[in-house]
Amino acid sequence: AGRGYTGHEELPWFNLINMNGRLYDPLVARFLSPDNYVQAPDFTQNFNRYTYCLNNPLKYTDPSGEIFVIDDILIAAAIGAIINVTFQGLSGNINSTGDFLKYAGIGALAGAAGGFAGQAVAGVVGTIGFAGGAMTGAVGGFAGGFIGGAGNAWAGCVTFGEGLEKGLIGGIFGAVTGGLIGGVSGGITAVKHGGNFLSGKGATFDDLAANISGDEIEIGEGMEYTNKYAQTFSDENFGKNVAGVNDLYADGTLPPGYSTRGDVVLNANGQSVRGATMYLGTGKGSNVYLFRAAFTSKEQLYFTMGHEYLHAGYFSTGLMNTKSQHASIYKWEAYQAKAWGFNEAYYAHRYVLYKPYYDSAYDYSKLGFYILSIKPW
Repeated sequence: AGRGYTGHEELPWFNLINMNGRLYDPLVARFLSPDNYVQAPDFTQNFNRYTYCLNNPLKYTDPSGEIFVIDDILIAAAIGAIINVTFQGLSGNINSTGDFLKYAGIGALAGAAGGFAGQAVAGVVGTIGFAGGAMTGAVGGFAGGFIGGAGNAWAGCVTFGEGLEKGLIGGIFGAVTGGLIGGVSGGITAVKHGGNFLSGKGATFDDLAANISGDEIEIGEGMEYTNKYAQTFSDENFGKNVAGVNDLYADGTLPPGYSTRGDVVLNANGQSVRGATMYLGTGKGSNVYLFRAAFTSKEQLYFTMGHEYLHAGYFSTGLMNTKSQHASIYKWEAYQAKAWGFNEAYYAHRYVLYKPYYDSAYDYSKLGFYILSIKPW
């Protein structure tokens, strides 16, 4: 079997294409099973969950085929099952296969509930800074603790009321521990990136520009380094109301701690950068800054803008592990660079360095990013 236009395995014996997660019939241009996630609810084509890449495979491709949000909940369920079985086993409550399956199921349900609740809250308040991290951890901890406590109690044949009492105790304990762990983790993340420990406000993440030489940067043909040009380019290529983005700056405005050397912008570590994303705090979104180095060509602007928009999108959904963020961002950049033949070696090298940190929870397609086969300009 060979690989076709989209890079997926062709199965000529069945007249199908293996797109990793699902099988695709090229004759009717439909998957055999639906996608379980609507990635772009503001775009009508995305509601036909049997189509490939917004029903426009000539413009978009999706070579990874990663599964969506459900995988994160399944992982949480598996962890919950293992922890509960281990704890109940050490307590002497598992004496048969039935006991094992019973407590594994309770742990899985508790883990899934905690993971789902935590993700839901993180999507609203974020997890950078102590406040956001604590709220996310507390809600997830309470949900998992309540279900685990009540379920284990009822499995031990107590009354309904006693089970609820055990559930509340477990929920409170889970909320306190989850809140502390989430809060400290969120605060440390904020401080590492120049933000406030409590609120996370001011934490900034940038796109390095290692291949800049000299202090002068020439703007690409037909381009302008202005807010108006950047906003128009953004609207045309990424749509309006980009997830997590409040304001877009392309006028020389710098985040705190950044400086200039001629036309080149340097971050707090003295590294040249093309763009930066500043997290504004719990539930407040992010500001995106684009510098002259991003405007050397339309391709470069597209890559830099996409890089920063992905950061903003991850912040808005509570996915705050910056190494996993960059692993997915660099993956998108590497695939897109290959599709366009643009600076392939540079972007491929960045992805290779961060590939070990890749986590499917951070899949760029969840934020509506695809690989464009044809340049849109």
